[in-house]
Amino acid sequence: MDRDLRAKWNERWADHDSDVDGTDPNPEVEEAIAGLFPDASARPGSEERGNALSTLRAVDLGSGAGRNTAPLARAGLQTTAVDFSPVAIARLCARAAAEGWDERLIGITADLVTWMQTTAERYDLVVAGYIHGLDGALSQAARLLEPGGRLLWILHAPESPHGPPPHIHRPSAEEVFAGAAGIDVLTDVRADTVVRDERFTDIVLTATRRA
Repeated sequence: MDRDLRAKWNERWADHDSDVDGTDPNPEVEEAIAGLFPDASARPGSEERGNALSTLRAVDLGSGAGRNTAPLARAGLQTTAVDFSPVAIARLCARAAAEGWDERLIGITADLVTWMQTTAERYDLVVAGYIHGLDGALSQAARLLEPGGRLLWILHAPESPHGPPPHIHRPSAEEVFAGAAGIDVLTDVRADTVVRDERFTDIVLTATRRA
């Protein structure tokens, strides 16, 4: 782990007025939660849905302070958040306690690639927002899925004004699709370019682990 990089992110997360990619969850997260019930007519109502989701597990990779973790846990999923910044995880855990969903949260401070390579845990939903420059991360994320589990992978598009520094490669939607389609455990692969506003253009990858 690059200590300077960790120190930089700790400093950014310590500034409560500077949530790097915003505080609102990506809208695709709620769609991914709903996708755990593929038959729309069979989706439970709010209380029943929460009870059903409580039997399922999600992980938010590179969670930061939890913009995408929060809706997962609030929906009832048993949710693990992994980030290499202890400041980010501390903020996330404090928020969960304040808002009352801490019992559904496990916060882990760890090098993401190392953790994915070594964990034996498996999940029904894997979410990753804006993980750039980590070789093999997508295939490792696919390995974390239970059979039939869903993957939601969000990246800054090459043309987006906002994102990682220029020396970090941003794959195109075609590259992201090809990379996911080449992972033999994944099916139903789709990669779309989504224009959020004048500051953000994202690539959104969804896929399912073969049953």
